[in-house]
Amino acid sequence: MTATITIGVAAFAFILLGRLFFDLLGAVNAFVGAIVVTTTPWMVIMAIGFIVRRGAFDRRDLQVFNRGETGGRYWFSAGVNWRGMVAWIASAALGLSFAYYPPVIVGWFSGVAGGADISLLVAIGSAAVLYLGALFLFPEPQHVFPPEGPRLVPEKAAAMTPVVADPTSSAAKAHARRG
Repeated sequence: MTATITIGVAAFAFILLGRLFFDLLGAVNAFVGAIVVTTTPWMVIMAIGFIVRRGAFDRRDLQVFNRGETGGRYWFSAGVNWRGMVAWIASAALGLSFAYYPPVIVGWFSGVAGGADISLLVAIGSAAVLYLGALFLFPEPQHVFPPEGPRLVPEKAAAMTPVVADPTSSAAKAHARRG
């Protein structure tokens, strides 16, 4: 009981000091807003990937990095799907440029909608357009899709990178320390 009261009083004091002397609420609001605006495009990209792959994934090839390996069905370019990464970074940056979380984040285009914060809508829309555009302009390899093929997007023929052990990976080093 004493610990609860002590922690409660200390928390109240920190909140009061933060509110009176710092704009703690504005900083927390900006932090949460930035997290939402930058992670939601990634969720949109992942959902589109799930739809175009018909919900079919090879579980073993999804975990190569965790096992200290490289290659496999989803290895793309050195382990990075640049179509998704470019769409995500661009849409997150575009979303933040429309964000309005003063005094910490005031995007260049935050006043475009007459005071309404449209950053999340911009981030979601641009992620969908950019990722789908990348899938059409630069089709993904045939081996990332199920045998029925992709849904709604084209594919290209390409060789799959074989799965091989990576002794320099942190997972392989951790396994060596345990074993």
